[in-house]
Amino acid sequence: MNPHQRSEPMRTLLYLPSSPLQRFGLVLAFAFLATLASKGMAVLPGYAVDDYGVSNLDQSLTFYLSQGRYTQALLQWAATELDMRVPTFYWPSTVLILLALPLAVAFGATRIGDERTPVAWQCVGAALICAHPYFSEYFTFRQALFNASVYVVLMAVHLYYAYRIDVKQPLLCSANRSPLILSSAAMAFALGGHQLVFPMTLAFVAMSLIVSWRDRQRPWMPNVSDLKQLAPLIIGVACYLILHVVIKQILGNAGDPRGQLLDVSQIHERIGQVSALIRQILWSDEPLLSGAAKVLLIVPAGALLIAAGFRAPFSTLWVFVVTIVLIAMSLAPVALSGTWWPVPRALSACGFVIGTTAVALLILAGNGWHVRMAAACFLGSSLLMVLNSAAMLQEQHRLNRWDMNKAQLITYDAVRRFGEDALEKLHFVNGNWTHASRLRTTDGDLNVSALSVPWARPALLMEASGVRAPSTWTQVDPATTECARRRAWPAEDAMYEAADVIYVCL
Repeated sequence: MNPHQRSEPMRTLLYLPSSPLQRFGLVLAFAFLATLASKGMAVLPGYAVDDYGVSNLDQSLTFYLSQGRYTQALLQWAATELDMRVPTFYWPSTVLILLALPLAVAFGATRIGDERTPVAWQCVGAALICAHPYFSEYFTFRQALFNASVYVVLMAVHLYYAYRIDVKQPLLCSANRSPLILSSAAMAFALGGHQLVFPMTLAFVAMSLIVSWRDRQRPWMPNVSDLKQLAPLIIGVACYLILHVVIKQILGNAGDPRGQLLDVSQIHERIGQVSALIRQILWSDEPLLSGAAKVLLIVPAGALLIAAGFRAPFSTLWVFVVTIVLIAMSLAPVALSGTWWPVPRALSACGFVIGTTAVALLILAGNGWHVRMAAACFLGSSLLMVLNSAAMLQEQHRLNRWDMNKAQLITYDAVRRFGEDALEKLHFVNGNWTHASRLRTTDGDLNVSALSVPWARPALLMEASGVRAPSTWTQVDPATTECARRRAWPAEDAMYEAADVIYVCL
């Protein structure tokens, strides 16, 4: 038998599925494996500093509303009314998002290309999105997964109904009316969960449209009828912005300062910060993402951009321009905020931009050996992302053990020396963000010791000992204590009593 004949069934299975359903199933399986391998450890109990903070005291609705997260505020209100703490039911939220994320990604990825598109390219793009560590950081914040699971489901609902719009029919005809309303409503509520849903969703739709134009006589000019699939996205954003403006007028400057826009005087400094952030995202080694993973992305992407430019110059130009716009949109919430806080989860839309751009470039560059090599590099990058994401969650469990053990020993020491009511008088002074054995994945407020965060300490002590210590909310100025002249705990003189207050020097 001819070798080419022997390989034909495998080629059909891997590259050209016989039906859209089979294609979707293959990409979904690949996306689910990447999601489970990178984020599956989140089903085990774990605490970020925010999880400690809201374990016994609900976050205020003003906090979420000031950030434009009215859907999350609604979810928090519902949980409060049901007398439930969000971290306590992290399990169903985690399971839901572990299923919903690959479902949404597979649905979006399979719309980039057509029946001629090798399914392997779509699988690679889905793996890059699902394994990316920036989105994985959300899984370390168990209380955030309730909201995240809802907006990911809403994003999937939006994509499903947006692609049911018949672009050959008038947008407001009876056949398109229901998909338009449902997809627009889903987008408006998804944005109320997180504003980054907009660039995440736009990445799928935009790359799908660009790739579909490659065979046209005038690929540089968009077909107006095709843009009807963007209509529910635009309507959803418009509804969200109107509601957001109204809420901001009511709240004023109350709530989280990160919800405020940067001042004019900050613009010059912010330009430098954003430039450095872009270099970090694209090339530099990070605690959450190795430089090797980025090299395996950027170098083959550059080669594909050149190769695709020869085969489909106008479509390739569209991909390049839209990618830049999408990256700008992904950075906008951080760049425009009055508080500079570029934590990885705030940049999570970048993974969606990277994955969808990779699919588009692989399709436009053809099926030659150079494209296969690029796809292999992309796959290698996604495997490194899986390892980085898994390491992040594993190190969180190590940190939780260290924090719990130290808090338990401090509790025992305080009770032994000052009596059973000692915890009511306990105040911490200083507190390092790490332990003697440092973690590799500490970044921003990710994997930092709860002992260094005043509002997280009460819940940490309660989890470690079962005893409440409400007074430890107090932020103590080290200059008003003797800790500068004393050694750090567990030294004998690190814990002392003065004016009916027990100080612990950390």
